[in-house]
Amino acid sequence: MEKEKKNFIEILKNFSKKTKMILTLAVSLLLIGVICLIIFAPSGNTTISVKTSLKEVFESSELSTSEYTYNSIVAVPVDATKPVEEDNLKCQVAYKGTAKYGFDFKKIDIVEKENTLMVIIPKIEIKDIKVDENLDYIFTKKKFDKENTYAELINACRKDLEDKTKNNKTLYNTAIESATETVAAIIKPFKKKLEEGKTFNIVYIDDYEKEAK
Repeated sequence: MEKEKKNFIEILKNFSKKTKMILTLAVSLLLIGVICLIIFAPSGNTTISVKTSLKEVFESSELSTSEYTYNSIVAVPVDATKPVEEDNLKCQVAYKGTAKYGFDFKKIDIVEKENTLMVIIPKIEIKDIKVDENLDYIFTKKKFDKENTYAELINACRKDLEDKTKNNKTLYNTAIESATETVAAIIKPFKKKLEEGKTFNIVYIDDYEKEAK
């Protein structure tokens, strides 16, 4: 048992304290084709036609997602109804998991306000959560190591990952920034098609609703 504890401690030391973030942007081939058509289309389009064309592009696009990798540790209690303390600790598990945040292009709204076209990004949501099944764990007592315990450990890791992703404002903000950059890249070709004096403004729905109050 002492040897196992030492090995587990080494594993914990090797886990990064910072969350690794891998951003992925999904843009369909159809979207690229539509943008190319717009770039080479004749100039002089009205604000209404630009708004309509942009809406069509969004409606033909796929989901945009940001993927984040977590390295974390969770303590599994003997009795889940009680706090995790030394006398109520069954196992400690080191795991790796991924969470995908994203939004649906089709839910983007475009609102004209004076000389500005407001492109409103919808709510960022957690689209998918996965836990790598290759766990590193150590039981406090040998009697807890049973055949059906592995499923319990996976569930504990998944719940831990769900809790951490839901409450992580930093990752939500990073996902919003990623979404904003994606939308900005898409609307860039449309800027030259706007009437003189008109402009775009990309805003997240929470900020837009605050300004509207």
